[in-house]
Amino acid sequence: MVERYNKLHPALLAMDHASIAKHDIARFLLPEEESTQAKELLKTLFDFQEVSKALQNSTLMLVGVRRALSANIRP
Repeated sequence: MVERYNKLHPALLAMDHASIAKHDIARFLLPEEESTQAKELLKTLFDFQEVSKALQNSTLMLVGVRRALSANIRP
Protein backbone atom coordinates (compact mmCIF):
# COMPACT_ATOMS: atom_id res chain seq x y z
CA MET A 1 0.00 0.00 0.00
CA VAL A 2 2.82 2.41 0.87
CA GLU A 3 4.65 1.52 -2.34
CA ARG A 4 1.52 2.17 -4.37
CA TYR A 5 0.96 5.55 -2.68
CA ASN A 6 4.57 6.56 -3.37
CA LYS A 7 4.14 5.71 -7.05
CA LEU A 8 0.87 7.66 -7.35
CA HIS A 9 1.85 10.66 -5.21
CA PRO A 10 3.71 12.66 -7.92
CA ALA A 11 0.85 12.20 -10.39
CA LEU A 12 -1.71 13.28 -7.81
CA LEU A 13 0.29 16.40 -6.98
CA ALA A 14 0.53 17.27 -10.68
CA MET A 15 -3.26 17.40 -11.05
CA ASP A 16 -5.00 20.75 -11.09
CA HIS A 17 -7.21 21.84 -8.20
CA ALA A 18 -10.44 21.45 -10.20
CA SER A 19 -9.73 17.81 -10.99
CA ILE A 20 -8.77 17.09 -7.40
CA ALA A 21 -12.00 18.66 -6.16
CA LYS A 22 -14.15 17.02 -8.86
CA HIS A 23 -12.91 13.51 -8.10
CA ASP A 24 -12.55 14.06 -4.32
CA ILE A 25 -8.88 13.09 -4.44
CA ALA A 26 -7.78 15.36 -1.59
CA ARG A 27 -8.99 12.86 0.98
CA PHE A 28 -6.43 10.34 -0.30
CA LEU A 29 -3.44 12.68 -0.02
CA LEU A 30 -1.26 12.54 3.07
CA PRO A 31 0.17 15.70 4.57
CA GLU A 32 3.71 16.38 3.27
CA GLU A 33 5.34 15.26 6.53
CA GLU A 34 3.50 11.92 6.49
CA SER A 35 4.28 11.47 2.80
CA THR A 36 7.99 11.91 3.54
CA GLN A 37 7.75 9.40 6.39
CA ALA A 38 6.02 6.92 4.07
CA LYS A 39 8.89 7.20 1.57
CA GLU A 40 11.46 6.66 4.32
CA LEU A 41 9.57 3.67 5.70
CA LEU A 42 9.36 2.10 2.25
CA LYS A 43 13.12 2.50 1.77
CA THR A 44 13.74 0.90 5.18
CA LEU A 45 11.40 -1.96 4.30
CA PHE A 46 13.30 -2.65 1.07
CA ASP A 47 16.61 -2.53 2.96
CA PHE A 48 15.37 -5.11 5.46
CA GLN A 49 14.00 -7.25 2.64
CA GLU A 50 17.46 -7.40 1.09
CA VAL A 51 19.01 -8.28 4.46
CA SER A 52 16.40 -10.98 4.97
CA LYS A 53 17.26 -12.52 1.61
CA ALA A 54 20.97 -12.42 2.45
CA LEU A 55 20.34 -14.09 5.82
CA GLN A 56 18.75 -17.04 4.03
CA ASN A 57 22.06 -17.82 2.33
CA SER A 58 23.32 -21.11 3.76
CA THR A 59 26.99 -20.06 3.46
CA LEU A 60 26.56 -16.91 5.56
CA MET A 61 28.73 -16.76 8.67
CA LEU A 62 27.74 -15.08 11.96
CA VAL A 63 30.03 -12.13 11.26
CA GLY A 64 28.15 -11.54 8.01
CA VAL A 65 24.86 -11.54 9.89
CA ARG A 66 26.18 -8.95 12.33
CA ARG A 67 27.39 -6.71 9.51
CA ALA A 68 24.13 -6.97 7.61
CA LEU A 69 22.03 -6.15 10.64
CA SER A 70 24.23 -3.36 11.99
CA ALA A 71 24.22 -1.67 8.59
CA ASN A 72 20.42 -1.51 8.60
CA ILE A 73 19.53 -0.94 12.25
CA ARG A 74 19.77 2.66 13.34
CA PRO A 75 20.52 3.46 17.00
